[in-house]
Amino acid sequence: MALKRVFITVKIYPGLSSRDEETVYSAGLLEDGTWIRIAPLRFERRSYDRQYRKYEWIEMDLVRRRADKRRETHHPRRRGTPVRVLERVRHQNNWDLRKKIALQKVYVGMNRLLADAHNKSKVVSLATFKPARLLNFFWEKTARDWTEEQAAWLDRNNLLERRNGVLQVIRKLPYRFSYTSEDINGREATFMIDDWELGKYFWERLEHHRGNEPAALEDVRNRYFVEFVRDRDVYFFLNTIRVSHHSAANPFFIAGTFYPKREHQLSFDFGM
Repeated sequence: MALKRVFITVKIYPGLSSRDEETVYSAGLLEDGTWIRIAPLRFERRSYDRQYRKYEWIEMDLVRRRADKRRETHHPRRRGTPVRVLERVRHQNNWDLRKKIALQKVYVGMNRLLADAHNKSKVVSLATFKPARLLNFFWEKTARDWTEEQAAWLDRNNLLERRNGVLQVIRKLPYRFSYTSEDINGREATFMIDDWELGKYFWERLEHHRGNEPAALEDVRNRYFVEFVRDRDVYFFLNTIRVSHHSAANPFFIAGTFYPKREHQLSFDFGM
């Protein structure tokens, strides 16, 4: 047995990579602050919302995925390996305990991050990054529906949501959201966002506006850009895809956002 306690900080909006079994759904931190990626992860047949949640400690029998050179990648020892939810860390005192767990190492410079990502002895593919400034938040249209093959794969792997009282395959987001940010050294970078929370918020606002997509999109922008710039101390949980990790100049995308209210600067191990 190789039971590991993982503090879940990343829950990706379901999508399909070039190889289905390598699509990443969850990642988090071990007790010593080391990142770990769980892929693939087989879910029970219930709503994705009702699987384990962000900011919960879980315990699972995980082993290193040797076919993946990214050292953080692990997989359940066997299909059907149970996930034990231990406790949820709440957001009291402006996320104080969450910050102590999740912000043990923070990159503030893209040069250092990319050097560690492409360093063969490190191969950093999960990281916490603090942008110095958020410059833009935008979206692009994408295909509106899954292909039949994609929908069948999602159904087989229990990536479901409850709509109208019935479990159905999770809807495909019709937009791709991205940030452009600036690091502490003034270097700009653009990151696509693949965060479950953001996708869920888009659908909630679309329902609120009775299908009015421009209004829903503006609500998403107000929350994830206007409010973040005005009030929040924003961090990105960054992730990479295996097939492009070593070939892309910047292989990272945003797998999750972390946004306590802005206050005095805490002391972290910053990576420049």
